[in-house]
Amino acid sequence: MSTVLTFNIMLPEQHLLNSASYLYIMFYLPNTPAWLRMIFPYGVVWKGDPANNAVYLTFDDGPDPGATQFVLDQLEKYNIQATFFCIGDNVVKYPLLFEKVKAAGHRVGNHTMHHPNGWTTENTRYVNEIMEAHQLIQSDLFRPPYGKITSGQARELRKKELGIAKKELGIGREELRIKGKSGIQIDQRSDIRDRQMKIIMWSVIAGDFDKTIDGNVCYNHIVKYTRPGSIIVFHDSQKAFPRLKVALPKTLEWIREKGYIPTLL
Repeated sequence: MSTVLTFNIMLPEQHLLNSASYLYIMFYLPNTPAWLRMIFPYGVVWKGDPANNAVYLTFDDGPDPGATQFVLDQLEKYNIQATFFCIGDNVVKYPLLFEKVKAAGHRVGNHTMHHPNGWTTENTRYVNEIMEAHQLIQSDLFRPPYGKITSGQARELRKKELGIAKKELGIGREELRIKGKSGIQIDQRSDIRDRQMKIIMWSVIAGDFDKTIDGNVCYNHIVKYTRPGSIIVFHDSQKAFPRLKVALPKTLEWIREKGYIPTLL
């Protein structure tokens, strides 16, 4: 499974015009334009702090014994730290590898339990996926699978977090004020805010999940669109590995040559 913002087009196959069969076409953007960010819930993070030429390497869908270990070896070679958005089910399958990621000084983030599509998943079920994975991953970073989350799901996530915070802190409802566009921002008390997950998207996506391209094309996506503050997405999954193993070493070398500073989210 991959994390990608997709536009799904259903076109009838020419030789099956009288049937219900369709071609499924996936179209994604290697970078995220401003107009697209406007349709997403308020408060979603699309880029990091550009100070000091920082860029933010992220890896989705692990841990995976082959791909994640390869990534760890490459990052160690260049003395680079990154953020890994992990699927809870994979953490259950490969707990030692998950612990190895953390022990190496990398950050981990929540990528749900089973990688559901938020646009086709009922809100309560979607939030339960996040919270189930949270029990394993224990991170304040969350990235929606496929980059798909609705405003309703974001509101329900905040409501769930508010309930947990009230219970943990012993706070009554009258003490809390919900603020912000679309009701997504819980009040500005630091003890409440610190318990919120940050919803992290991306600036640049390598496209390594795309079997129709090769690793050099993925690398070219990174080179063309990366700027200071860019959040860059690769995938440490078996599906992406044939392209990842080509694109990642070239990307890390290019980052060093350009003077970018890989930084944790």
